[in-house]
Amino acid sequence: MVSLWWNGKTADGMFLRKKTGLRCPGCNQRLIVVQWPVVLLGSAMTILGAVLLAEFGMRLERKGVSQNVAWGIVILGIILLTVVHFRVCPRFAKVRLMKEGELAVFPLDRARASNPSLERP
Repeated sequence: MVSLWWNGKTADGMFLRKKTGLRCPGCNQRLIVVQWPVVLLGSAMTILGAVLLAEFGMRLERKGVSQNVAWGIVILGIILLTVVHFRVCPRFAKVRLMKEGELAVFPLDRARASNPSLERP
């Protein structure tokens, strides 16, 4: 699932740009990606992370840690949170069967056609 966000070039941050589908590698069934769990988890991580990092930075300053050091630690925390966000959130996407007449883009089909090494044995 992470491939849609990394290899498919169809995402803006945690949002897929269009209704996106993929094919089951076993039965070739067309599936639609349900991304609301990704968006919900990503939003919760962002809000909770911002609140916790701000509180942590203020506590460091109250304990007498230099403001530059406190800000440096907070910025490192933001970088770590961003990396975790983009590595973990896409794994919570769900799929459902594609309905009759439903339109979707299948970016991994194009990626596999241009790069056969993406195919699984």
